Amino acid sequence: MKNIKYLAACALAFTLALVSCEDETLSPYLEPEAGAHAFGELEKDGKFDESDIPGSSVDVALRWVSVDKKVKIDKIELYVNFLEEYVDKDGNPAVAVHGGKTGVLLPTSLSGLENRTPGNVNITAAQVYQLFKDAKFKYDGATEVAVFGNPTNPRPTNAQFLPGDSFSLTWRLYSADGKVYKSWSPSVCTELRGANCSVDWFVE
Repeated sequence: MKNIKYLAACALAFTLALVSCEDETLSPYLEPEAGAHAFGELEKDGKFDESDIPGSSVDVALRWVSVDKKVKIDKIELYVNFLEEYVDKDGNPAVAVHGGKTGVLLPTSLSGLENRTPGNVNITAAQVYQLFKDAKFKYDGATEVAVFGNPTNPRPTNAQFLPGDSFSLTWRLYSADGKVYKSWSPSVCTELRGANCSVDWFVE
């Protein structure tokens, strides 16, 4: 009987030792990392006026949000895509996305904002033109053509953007601890209240 009790005690001690030495990195529970997103919206009319392209601009209010308040964003970089409607080689309507997957960096950025406090940025048509003035695109799928020198879609020198052109502003968030937030899930972009991933406007 004493031997049985002794063996049971040894087994219990061995089990406790295994539990106490268990590697926490093997735990199936992973604490989620703190995150941040942003919310931007157009102010006023929010368009480039086709009758006055040189004098056109849009105002965007943008704020960063850390729901759990564990992230501090120091800087917000802004990127622009220029979307141009055209007819492809097969006669179908298509859209040329100038700026690629990330967009072109605006020289303007936002910094020094507190959590949920909006900052404002004014984006002029002249600024956007400077970003894309040398852009080229293969409208026929083979030959690159200067966007602002395309004979099939001429653009006046005093009105470089035309009805049907549109623009998309996106952002990257830089935190105080060196992290960069530049992509979010579709649910954050479209479903989460007080969050989005782009601000869009048109020539009208």
